[in-house]
Amino acid sequence: MNKRQNAYLLMFEAVRNFCDDNTAVWTDKAYFAMPFNEFKAKIPLILDEIAAQSVPTTGITDAKNDKRAALITISDKIATAGRAYAVVSSNKPLKTKLDITHSDLVRARDNDVAGLCLRIYEHAQPLAASLEPYGIAADDFESLESLTSEFAAMIGDPEVAIGIKEDDTDNLEDLLKEALTILKERVDPAAKALKVFDEDFSDTYFNVRKVDDPSYTKLSLRVNVHEAGTSTPVGEAQILIPALSIKKDTTPLGNAQFKNLAEGTYEITISKPGYLPQTMPLYIVDGETVDMEVALQPV
Repeated sequence: MNKRQNAYLLMFEAVRNFCDDNTAVWTDKAYFAMPFNEFKAKIPLILDEIAAQSVPTTGITDAKNDKRAALITISDKIATAGRAYAVVSSNKPLKTKLDITHSDLVRARDNDVAGLCLRIYEHAQPLAASLEPYGIAADDFESLESLTSEFAAMIGDPEVAIGIKEDDTDNLEDLLKEALTILKERVDPAAKALKVFDEDFSDTYFNVRKVDDPSYTKLSLRVNVHEAGTSTPVGEAQILIPALSIKKDTTPLGNAQFKNLAEGTYEITISKPGYLPQTMPLYIVDGETVDMEVALQPV
């Protein structure tokens, strides 16, 4: 998947999430509900196609791919239930810790998938009894634990090769075009019509609907933060560039991006409770993207 395709997928997911959070506005409006639900149904197909693209073509067994798929399925099931429980119980820290979506898991590298699934297990398993009403049984945790261990062992094999199924590229592009066509021709006009009933919803919809097209946006800095000595991503690490008044946290995958930074020399600090902070120089050159790998040492 290229940068343009990723930009559209991010927009699709933002539109879906916004509309799902505001169902009261449109649930009884068939002229919006029907095309929106049709558009929404395209997103899982797109994610499946992305996953298919990342399946290696040589040096890897079907068993490993099946194991990854099963691991993502059970992890997403438990994380979703955990977030629902966190919302009902007003447990914001838990909701943040389990803010790992199906999209995050599908897009993650193999090593990152294992780490994210282990994180889900560690935070959700102590609440096993509380999650039973949300459809999570003890067997689900046992499956998650065993699948994580088995998958971690499989990707530790030095003979595993990474490749991409080029044959799936056209399918992905077709699905993206289909989803975009539904948005442009059917959902967008319906959202405009809803302005009569809820102006704020309509206005916010079109703000969310904007595409952060990489062809018009300059990516200046990519930061990837992991725990020293391991490949475990460090999410919610704070990245601070004081001279630019910029402060941003890393995603659950341990990364963060910064766009349109002015050329110059700056000081950047990466920190998180429980780890030793790091401060280092940052050199931004106009028209270039800086990739920064940061290993935080646990205290």
